[in-house]
Amino acid sequence: MRPLSEIHANSQGNVRHYRTRNTFYLEALGDTLPESYVDFRRMDRIQKVLIEQAPPESRAASLTEEARLALQRQIAIFFGYGR
Repeated sequence: MRPLSEIHANSQGNVRHYRTRNTFYLEALGDTLPESYVDFRRMDRIQKVLIEQAPPESRAASLTEEARLALQRQIAIFFGYGR
């Protein structure tokens, strides 16, 4: 997750409107999280146990079911599935 502000202002709209294959837009969450995006070019693996053992209060937010499906769709586009 990266802050959207690190992208040039002229390109932020492309991320917000899913016009880029390598990103997934995340709306701001009040004062908790700023407007952000996921950059699929910067993915790393972590052990699943680290997520499973993390205390629930350490989670800042989670995706809605609709957003989770949108993320899956964007990942598929990035990796070229369905071409």
